[in-house]
Amino acid sequence: MTDGTLGVHLDYSLTPSLRKGLLEQDWERNRYLWVRIGSQRARSLGDADATSEFHENRGVFELSGRTPTMPGGVALFSRLR
Repeated sequence: MTDGTLGVHLDYSLTPSLRKGLLEQDWERNRYLWVRIGSQRARSLGDADATSEFHENRGVFELSGRTPTMPGGVALFSRLR
């Protein structure tokens, strides 16, 4: 059985109001804190039998953040769904 997912999302970058030093950087492009709102549709594809076939619609709300890039090009990400 093969599964497929299709989604539409809107991302909105939030101003780094608590960390004023990040305002001097390109925070809109680097996206240190952002919200994602959207919808996903998942279903089984191909020749699925009646017992394993599924269809699902989901709403998506995520709050994501990342640290500024540290030495060595390392960055930490966190996501709340």
